[in-house]
Amino acid sequence: LIEQLKEQVNSEAREWVHYGITTYDTMDTGRSLQLRDGLILIKASLARFQAQLIQLAKAHRNTLMIGRTNNLHAQPMTFGTKLATWIEECLRHQERLDALEARALVIQFGGAVGTLASLGDLHIYQGGYVPALANVSTALV
Repeated sequence: LIEQLKEQVNSEAREWVHYGITTYDTMDTGRSLQLRDGLILIKASLARFQAQLIQLAKAHRNTLMIGRTNNLHAQPMTFGTKLATWIEECLRHQERLDALEARALVIQFGGAVGTLASLGDLHIYQGGYVPALANVSTALV
């Protein structure tokens, strides 16, 4: 697998493929990237669904229907009101997905023992020293 990856990059980058990291670091990063891409699709679908519900709620703001409680007929209500409750539920789902991103799109990256020692001086980046390995070894994707 590593040799196949090396064949896919230019000659200057080949020596850096899998340098100082474990296969688990690579696989964990890949899974997080897949999860990120999946969440993008789910959030877009939820936004489209919510937009359709909003259109329907506006169109049916005065459409009467039988309200229900405990699976029995109850007081009359509008279909727009019913749709509004579904819109609110979608908003809560959006909040949950946003919270999920902050918690789930994290990778474990730290080399064999989690100290980044196998990277040598490469753990010094962007002009500054990595102050806390915990912040790097569990990085947000």
